[in-house]
Amino acid sequence: MAILGYKSNACWGSKGTLISVRVCLLASGSRGNATLVEADGCRLLIDAGLSAREIDRRLREIDLCADDLDAVLVTHEHHDHVTGIGPLARRHKTPVYIVPETAAAITRLGPIEDLRYFSAGESFTLHNLEITSFSTTHDAVDPVGFVIDSAEGRIGYATDLGLSTRLVVNCLERSRILVLETNHDEQMLIDGPYPWSVE
Repeated sequence: MAILGYKSNACWGSKGTLISVRVCLLASGSRGNATLVEADGCRLLIDAGLSAREIDRRLREIDLCADDLDAVLVTHEHHDHVTGIGPLARRHKTPVYIVPETAAAITRLGPIEDLRYFSAGESFTLHNLEITSFSTTHDAVDPVGFVIDSAEGRIGYATDLGLSTRLVVNCLERSRILVLETNHDEQMLIDGPYPWSVE
């Protein structure tokens, strides 16, 4: 397994504190998606499309563990993005940030003690990070991407982009770090079970 990551050069902030950003793609693709974002002392997991055990194993490869996570952010309800969310949240008491319609569409989420709802387009704060969600185009009930503003700059994150709308471009345009995951296969769209809005 290859873990792709970016770690910026560390620099000192105005109050003498160390500022650094790390983004590690723990998994990306139809078999599972999970990305660690670490900034301003906050560790976020965007999506948990692997088992909780496998996510913890991959986090250990980068000298972390699931107990180190401050929150999980969910982009949409597809299996390759949510497989481990319930077990991970229950086992490690990790808050999960999710759109209500997305939570309702996950058939095997199970009870989560700390489920925090937001709407697409809404912003919220975690530690020193300002996180803004935005709508994306995908065949899911209410898919979102995220921009995460930290002291060291903006991190943009969008997966399963079928189309890059003006909204997506505007949200991501000032990103210092940008994570995009897209695919396009015209024959697969023509032959597949996809609705016209996705094609």
